[in-house]
Amino acid sequence: MAIDPTIESRFGELLSALFRELAGDFPASLYHYTSVASLRSIVTSGVMRAYNLGQMNDWVEARYAASIMRAHIDRSFAVEENPNASELLGALREVGVDFSDTFALSFTSDGDELGMWRLYADRTRGFSFAVPLHNALSWLGDGHHGLIMKCSYDHQVLSHFCARALDRMRQIYLDDILAGKHVEPATYANVFLQNATWLAPAFKPAVWQDEKEWRFIFRRPSVQHHKLTSGRTYIELPLLATPQSTPPIAAMCAGPDCDYADSISPMQQLLFEKGYGNFAIHLSTKYQTRPGRMPPPPGPSKTQ
Repeated sequence: MAIDPTIESRFGELLSALFRELAGDFPASLYHYTSVASLRSIVTSGVMRAYNLGQMNDWVEARYAASIMRAHIDRSFAVEENPNASELLGALREVGVDFSDTFALSFTSDGDELGMWRLYADRTRGFSFAVPLHNALSWLGDGHHGLIMKCSYDHQVLSHFCARALDRMRQIYLDDILAGKHVEPATYANVFLQNATWLAPAFKPAVWQDEKEWRFIFRRPSVQHHKLTSGRTYIELPLLATPQSTPPIAAMCAGPDCDYADSISPMQQLLFEKGYGNFAIHLSTKYQTRPGRMPPPPGPSKTQ
């Protein structure tokens, strides 16, 4: 007998419900922190890149959610009394978590936060910039099959997600056995992990909650939308300024140690060349540490 093709769609109904619970209230703009060199590349190329999760620093954070899910699987296997369900849980324990088809791009709702400056903006020498939400949302419908999620830092929320997702696949599997369908535990296990993994980047340990992070997550993109460069895959997301559209970058802030002559003034010139006009770059108001971040004062007037 053929394997039921609706396994994924039935499991997806629960994931969609869990996604709606995690979505949160969208801010008007989202901020991205980066180094001077990376920002120059973004403005010059007109694109941002969502990198493969398994090949970026956030892989460590994704393993956090994966480890909690693994613990739920192991615990459920240990106490399961139904032999059919034990077969499914045993298959789940044997299938590895694969993030090779998951891509992520991180933002935050706070454009002036010290920890973010230090971690993601070249130790406070870089920039943060704001992308209007309505511009960023266009990425989701641009053939990338993506979603946007507010990161959850609550361990109980992650644990609840794991338990509900696992229980739903268990029920689908048992229902299909009762219906007399042909079942292969490994098939159901693969569907579970391939789909549950998609939401793994939405969960982070509580120690990072000050980052107020939002993530664009992309899963199994079309071949024409991803590149391979030096062994790293990424998805290109358009960020182009045109006379017919609102600026894709709505605001920009220089970090506490960002130098005016070396970084801020050249960035203003580059923005002007790329169609942003006389774009104002704001200075960090919370953390002011470097005199050189301000324009030099005018010299004394000459007297006759």
